[in-house]
Amino acid sequence: MRKVLSLTLALAMVLSLSSCGGQNGGTASSTPAASTADGSAGADASSSDGSGMVEVDSGLFNVTITVPATFMGEGATQESLDATAKEEGYKSITLNEDGSATYVMTKAKHKEMMDELRQQINDSLEEMTSSGNYPDVVSASVNKDITQFTIEVNTEELSMETAFLSLGCIIIGGMYHAFNGVEPDDIIIQYVNAETGEVIEESSLKALEESNGEDSST
Repeated sequence: MRKVLSLTLALAMVLSLSSCGGQNGGTASSTPAASTADGSAGADASSSDGSGMVEVDSGLFNVTITVPATFMGEGATQESLDATAKEEGYKSITLNEDGSATYVMTKAKHKEMMDELRQQINDSLEEMTSSGNYPDVVSASVNKDITQFTIEVNTEELSMETAFLSLGCIIIGGMYHAFNGVEPDDIIIQYVNAETGEVIEESSLKALEESNGEDSST
């Protein structure tokens, strides 16, 4: 599961770059990231063909998470998943016929997983500013419940690469909520001028969904 989460975080940022024609080395790996964005729709999203959304069922004592086959990669076997379950402290991991995998864990283990994912998101945002790939980005942060990202910039006009970071933030935010089994009201990304504190641009999951709806109806 740790590998799944880390890979999808990386893919989210790759997807945001590839969307604007920037640098990326991923091809087929963009599929799981796109699935994650869809998976943010809610806790009961199903994955009947092994390539759809994350499915989360939170019971009284345990949490069950089914991840699509596209998240698992090639070469996964029941034997290897049994070893992973024992090593990582899951109650069980079942490889399904469609290639998806079902993780059963305690609520405490699920909380540990979500805390780790939240830290990975924060680390990714920190790397965004320290990598030097986005010279106009001063800092990037997200609130505790992963519903609002704030990107401080040192310019009044965003470069294309920086503007498309909002897509990556929406995807990784959607992924977080998909694994948490909770549908957020919205995921908001604000670009703020670091000197003046003025919000110079704002985007959101709802705005993206509305835009896609308009495009599909024309």
